[in-house]
Amino acid sequence: MQGYEPTQEGLNNLETFLSNRLNKTSITIMGPEEIPAAGQSSYTASDVRDLEREHRSQFSSENQIAAY
Repeated sequence: MQGYEPTQEGLNNLETFLSNRLNKTSITIMGPEEIPAAGQSSYTASDVRDLEREHRSQFSSENQIAAY
């Protein structure tokens, strides 16, 4: 949502964290995708799951893991 995007430093830290803990030769952090605000002041875990179901476009496969 606009105004809540991760900073480049945060994305870099995530990549470093994953690189240090996973046995992978390559880690790619895809650019964040903005989703529209639902107009709520707070979100329950169920709300977040619903947003993920609606907007997620990358999924894990045999040779690739996707986190949302």
